[in-house]
Amino acid sequence: MSQTELHDEIEIGASPERVYRSLLDVPEVMTCIPGAEFVGEEGGSYLGKVKIKMGPVTVSYKGKAEILHTDADSRLAVLKADGDETTGAGRATAEIKMAVLDGAADPSTSRVQVDVTYQVAGRAAQFGRGLMDEVAMRIIAQMTDNLAARLRAEDADGPDSPSAGHSHDSPESRDELTSRSVPGAVAVSTPINGLSLIVKVLLDKVRRLVRRILHSSEDPQ
Repeated sequence: MSQTELHDEIEIGASPERVYRSLLDVPEVMTCIPGAEFVGEEGGSYLGKVKIKMGPVTVSYKGKAEILHTDADSRLAVLKADGDETTGAGRATAEIKMAVLDGAADPSTSRVQVDVTYQVAGRAAQFGRGLMDEVAMRIIAQMTDNLAARLRAEDADGPDSPSAGHSHDSPESRDELTSRSVPGAVAVSTPINGLSLIVKVLLDKVRRLVRRILHSSEDPQ
C-alpha cells in the first residue's frame, strides 16, 4: 500500500475549546462521518463500520479507531484508524492529526488544521491516488459540516437538552447518539456515495480547466 498525505484547514463556528472536546469524543466524530457507524468500545479502542458506495459496488469496512496523543494546552490530538473490507482482502489505515486554533477573524470561532496520512488497498484503490485524495478531502469536509451542524443543534436546544453535553459512558447514551437525527447531518446509515463524490471532483476539474482556457484567451498577445 502506498502512503498518501493530505492537509486541510476548516472553519467551524464554535469556540476552540468546545470543538476540541468534540473531536476527542470519537464515537460522536464517527457518527458525523457519512456512511460510518459507531459499534462499541474494546480495550481502549472504538469499534466502527463504514460503507463506501461506488456506483453498483459497495465497499464495507470494519475496524477500530484510537486516540494516540492529546495535548490540551495546544488543543492537539492524534488519532489512528484502520479497517478491513468485510467481503474482500482490502485494507485501509489512517493517522489523523488535528489542531484546533482560534478563528482567523473571530477568536470565538475555530480553525481546525487536519493532517491525514492514509493507505488504501483493494477495490477502493482502483480509482487512483488523485481521485482518492479529492474524495478523502470531501469526506473530511462533510464530517466537519456534520459536526458543526450538531453543535448548532445543541445551541438551539439549549444547555438543558438531552443532546447537550452528552456522554458516552453508557450503552444507552451511545445508542441515543447513533440514532439521533441532527439537522444538516448525514444519516449514519447512508453509505458514502463515492461515485457522486468522484463526479463532483471531475466536474470541479473541468470547471478549473475551462476557467484557465478562458483566462488564457482573454490575455492580450
